[in-house]
Amino acid sequence: MKPVKTLADLLTSSVVTVSPETPLAVALHTLVEKSISCLVVKEDDLPVGIITERDLVRHASSVADIQRHLVGSVMSTDLVTALQTLDYREGYERFAENKIRHLVVVDDSGRLAGIVTETDIMRHMGLEHFLQYTGLSSIMTRGVVTFSPKATLDQVMKRMTSARISCIIVEENGFPVGIVTERDAVRQMDAGIDFSLVPLEQVMTSPVQTVDTGIGIHEASVRMQKLGIRRLVAVDKAGKLEGLVTEHDVVKGVHGKYVELLKEVIASQAGTLKQVRKQLSEKNLLDNLLRSYSDIAVISTDLDYRITFCNQLAERLLGYSQDEVYGQKLTEVLSRSDMDAGIFKQGTRLVPGMGSYDYPITRKGEARTEYFDARVFGIWDDTHQLAGFVLTMKDITAKQQAEIALRESEARLNSMFRNAAAGMAMADFPGGRFTRVNPELCSMLGYSEEELLSKSMLDVIYPDDREASRARISDALKEQVSGYQVEVCHQRKDGSPVWCLVSMGYIRDEAGTKSSGVALLQDITEKRRAEQRRLAQQNAVTREVHHRIKNHLQGVIGLLRERSQQHSNVYDILNDAISQVESVALVHGLLGRQQDRVLDFAEMLEGIVASVEFLTDIVIERCSVTEPVQDCRVVEDKSVAIALVINELLINAAKHGDKTISPPPVEVTAQWQGENRLLLSVSNRGCLPEAFDFATGVGFGTGLELVKSMLPSRGARLSVAQEGDVVLATLMLEAPVISLQKRSTESAPTVSEPNPS
Repeated sequence: MKPVKTLADLLTSSVVTVSPETPLAVALHTLVEKSISCLVVKEDDLPVGIITERDLVRHASSVADIQRHLVGSVMSTDLVTALQTLDYREGYERFAENKIRHLVVVDDSGRLAGIVTETDIMRHMGLEHFLQYTGLSSIMTRGVVTFSPKATLDQVMKRMTSARISCIIVEENGFPVGIVTERDAVRQMDAGIDFSLVPLEQVMTSPVQTVDTGIGIHEASVRMQKLGIRRLVAVDKAGKLEGLVTEHDVVKGVHGKYVELLKEVIASQAGTLKQVRKQLSEKNLLDNLLRSYSDIAVISTDLDYRITFCNQLAERLLGYSQDEVYGQKLTEVLSRSDMDAGIFKQGTRLVPGMGSYDYPITRKGEARTEYFDARVFGIWDDTHQLAGFVLTMKDITAKQQAEIALRESEARLNSMFRNAAAGMAMADFPGGRFTRVNPELCSMLGYSEEELLSKSMLDVIYPDDREASRARISDALKEQVSGYQVEVCHQRKDGSPVWCLVSMGYIRDEAGTKSSGVALLQDITEKRRAEQRRLAQQNAVTREVHHRIKNHLQGVIGLLRERSQQHSNVYDILNDAISQVESVALVHGLLGRQQDRVLDFAEMLEGIVASVEFLTDIVIERCSVTEPVQDCRVVEDKSVAIALVINELLINAAKHGDKTISPPPVEVTAQWQGENRLLLSVSNRGCLPEAFDFATGVGFGTGLELVKSMLPSRGARLSVAQEGDVVLATLMLEAPVISLQKRSTESAPTVSEPNPS
């Protein structure tokens, strides 16, 4: 039989070392120059730490001035070491236990002997042969972090650090076009490159080495060794990215062979035991074999269950030292330690037929309950006869407690979900199909649970609100919004509307490509009904006030007309006043007919134009007055000011137009500029005064003085300019003076009063 190898047979003895006082820049350059992945940090000839490419990537942002930092400030100080005499398969367990990629090997005096990597372990163990018929998809990483070729190295390093990954895939249209590793990042650090300016397409390795997901793990491992690489990109038949497999994944994939390895070592040593019986006792043999298992308790017995060995962790779990329990029956020791001995005995009876038996152990104490995964298997001599048993126990208390806490949390959530007084629902996006609904939501919408689960969130929204809701959901998903609150009208099964206050929250996967949503729906139908009654009463009072103001103003207009006829010397002055008062009366008349507190701009403009035509006895040419601006509304508190401004512009145009043309031509044009800005233009043939300056007010008459004083400070802007033989006045209106209200919204559902019967 080929002798079992030790770490001394695998290690690389020519290790590059540095001291804690070595400048970080020197260490960085050494890694790049020698194309190695780590440096061992020595002090007084003893290894005290290790600095890897990952350490440098992780600290890249915090050591901007790399020249000022030393190796000691970033090295990993929780150094994992192993004796060079350790069996290399046990050395493999050190990698799995401590989640490391480099193992520092020392001699009996603790001095550096060399270093062993995961690659060394895997190539000499041949463990991938155990999995040669296992598909690559069983171990590969599917949730691969990807970036576009235009992304910067700075973004990649931050993601690699936060996700604790060694590489990212550069992807374009679903196809892998390159790969960036920790080593690539370290090379750029050594070159002093500004990461924020370097796109990935300049530093990535391309093309990437790809492999079909259908091949076996063994074949993938052989290919990596042949190519001298540690990573393969898994693709589908079309060449699109499916995942990533690394040497580390292969090593993890065979970690499930842990117990088989232990059995192999014990059986091997049991066969050798007869040859070295004179030099070594069985106790020392097992002690040398099992002492390195720091997270698994190991106890061996003879066929009568008498303890022949237990490691330090087993001593702690049992509460006895090895000397105290040596030769005692394990069944009795387990019972004294509050562990079930009966199931252990049952397992030993099954070992001859099954090879091993797994079972859980629960130990209840005063302070806490402990949980263990246990396995019992046999020790076989060189004649294939059962010689004893081995019991291994792994403490899974923390994991079990976390699972219990998770189940309790889920139970609380389920109870809250089912018994909530408000409607609750969960849905998958972007489709929005319901995945879970509570009884209150079913009652609120009049559907059964099965009916709702066959629908999407949009299906139960009132038809007039669906498009707005679809856009809102799409924007939230696109902009990575975590949640929002909005009032939405839903439609019951019977077709009736129900208004809900919807509190929406989104949960996304790590890649940000898939989302689910949780919605809380509160029925606010009664609240809206009460608000509608309040607004209806308020609007009725407001309309009555406007109506009365209009009537009073019309009385004033009648008096002014009567005086203008009696006193010809003030006819023009009174006519101007009549025009202004008529504009104000027009506004109040229109507001007296409106259901809401906004004014139809087109209707107001037409009324003012008609009034000015009547007073000046001229025809004003209308260009695009009503149809293009039919959705424009003027807010109530700005409507009088805007009406007076428009009236003065029209009166001025009629009064100061070219008198040689009969009638003097005046044009008014209203049109949208963009989506929410309205331009009103009034033009007439004529000339502005020579010194006219709108900004300073030079050359203003009484009309323009009034216009400038009435113009709102926000949402309205006026300009007056000479363009050839035409005087052009342009009034720009936007929010908060005006708003755009589509006429289609007027059909939105209202909340009807309940039938008294």
